[in-house]
Amino acid sequence: MVERKMDSSRFEAAVGMSRKWDAREAGREVTRSAIEKLNRPPSFFLLFSTIHYEKHGGFQEFLNGVWDVLPEGTPLIGGTVVGFMNDYGCYTRGCTAIAVSYPNMDVAVGVGYNTKKNPEKAAGKCAEGILMGFKNSKYKESFIFQLVSGATMPHFPGIGGSFVLKGKIKSSLAAKLIETSTRKLQKGIGREEEVLEKMSKKLEKSFIISGSSSDDMKLAKDYQFISKGVSTNSIVAIGFKIDKKIDIRYNHGFHKLFNEKLKITDSSFDNRIIKKINNKDAVSEFTRAANWSESAFEESISRKTSFYNLPTVYFPLGFEYPDKTLAAAAVGAILGKGISFNYRIDSDDLFVLTASGKNIVDAIDESIDKNSDFIFGVSCCGNLVTLGDDMCFVQKKIRKNIKNFLVVFTLGEGVYNPLDGKSKFFNEANIILSIK
Repeated sequence: MVERKMDSSRFEAAVGMSRKWDAREAGREVTRSAIEKLNRPPSFFLLFSTIHYEKHGGFQEFLNGVWDVLPEGTPLIGGTVVGFMNDYGCYTRGCTAIAVSYPNMDVAVGVGYNTKKNPEKAAGKCAEGILMGFKNSKYKESFIFQLVSGATMPHFPGIGGSFVLKGKIKSSLAAKLIETSTRKLQKGIGREEEVLEKMSKKLEKSFIISGSSSDDMKLAKDYQFISKGVSTNSIVAIGFKIDKKIDIRYNHGFHKLFNEKLKITDSSFDNRIIKKINNKDAVSEFTRAANWSESAFEESISRKTSFYNLPTVYFPLGFEYPDKTLAAAAVGAILGKGISFNYRIDSDDLFVLTASGKNIVDAIDESIDKNSDFIFGVSCCGNLVTLGDDMCFVQKKIRKNIKNFLVVFTLGEGVYNPLDGKSKFFNEANIILSIK
């Protein structure tokens, strides 16, 4: 039992962490290290883990350890992420959590299943849970964090599973099978932007941050947590209404390499698979515009770090939303002469983007409100791979100004601001919540 101090009415947030290998022990430690810093029992609990505990006791045992310590009935959501950055440091193995305690706040949770098969239905079900929890709230400011199952790599008989498929027959067949695999078998593209779009329509007055759950970027599987249960291919969300000011900042640091528009002239799966650009093979036209060889492009995509390795991060493709917000879209796979993305391209025009390491560091820095007592957010795992050990420099810089913070590295990032009424989805982005 954790000994508590006298009750307090102030807003509190405390970050916990464990790097123990055993799942149950890690669950206990990450929970204890967070809630022991609070003066009151937690109002809600966000829990994140790398994929490693799958083979060191399993995620159900991990959650069992959490509930050995966490007060019964505490709202909890979370799931697997690529890594995380918090008060303690920057890590790609272990688990972390943030416990929030505040009396002037109403909390709600939601869950929806089969996000790849039917994203609208899953989001609708999840939104119902949030709306039910908000029904009698007297507070105006509203925020939702959702974690959605990200892309996974399908394996097709006679074709296999690879980020680079050569040969006209194999690549053409794979392009056709990806949509079927995603919708029927729930192996393939995550469709997180569709989930976010539906959530934003159901909860149009709430700020929303969306992160895509993943493993260690092998795209084999991912898990989501809600209360005492573990699921896959789901959306889990937590929402709160509060009497404090909510602020969300987002950016990515990428800019156009040049202003030449690359026109999508042939595509499938709702602009997720691009076959032709400027009426030419997509791969050839992209590499021409980026001044990059096709062999180097294929090599970068086929590495173990998949589409988030250094060359791809520096030269992703991007598009503009109607309000001119620039979105980066990392390449997910090469299908012969075509390109597959992990989310829908909401434009017929693409641009080649670029960024330096300094651009990415500056973007993260600019997304942080230095006057906040607490921040939480998501950042693309591509940023973590690109910066490598330099992410520790970013972490130390944040820690100089903010005592309590947690940023998780995800496979995709989404945001909805009720002030502009349009949900947006990205790769390579930083989306940060601060509460004042």
